[in-house]
Amino acid sequence: MAFLEDPHCPQCQCAVPLRELWKKAPKDKGLFLQGTNGIKCPGCGVKLRVLQMRVVIATSLLFAIAMGVAAYIGDYDRAHNIHQSEASGLLISGAAMSVLFYFQWRFAYRFASVRILRDGEGASFPLTETEPFEVPNEAPLDLALLSKVAARWNTDKEDSAVWICPKCKEDNPGEFDRCWKCQTERTGTSN
Repeated sequence: MAFLEDPHCPQCQCAVPLRELWKKAPKDKGLFLQGTNGIKCPGCGVKLRVLQMRVVIATSLLFAIAMGVAAYIGDYDRAHNIHQSEASGLLISGAAMSVLFYFQWRFAYRFASVRILRDGEGASFPLTETEPFEVPNEAPLDLALLSKVAARWNTDKEDSAVWICPKCKEDNPGEFDRCWKCQTERTGTSN
């Protein structure tokens, strides 16, 4: 992977642009993506999880470099008897932190990596409004079954009366055509 290049999909090797995700996804303390985030590969459509470990490492290194530079400037000032006012010291520290936050804001997403979302693993997808969470193995809606359920729901009170299974003598709700315990049909035949 080239330095500061978009990560690539492990399945199709297509570049995955994370800049938009980094702009829209909620962030923790303004630095890192909050929670588990995902993105769809623009090439093959596979759902990918965004991993931020390299972002954390890069940010930590930038912070350590900024602190090292500040310490060096302080030592240099003391060694050469340069007396700065407190305001100028704060201004320099503020400028260093601003540069740090600018680089983190501008390039953090370039350090992220991606992997294919595993079965049963949930992730939020901030870039797709219609699909906020990964729901693995979701079955399509069966309209015929839905209409059957709706028809049974609207049955007469006679059908909703409790009935006793002729085989196991268990009480069953009137909506059931089969005994919940032994699967015997309401008419008395067993499968």
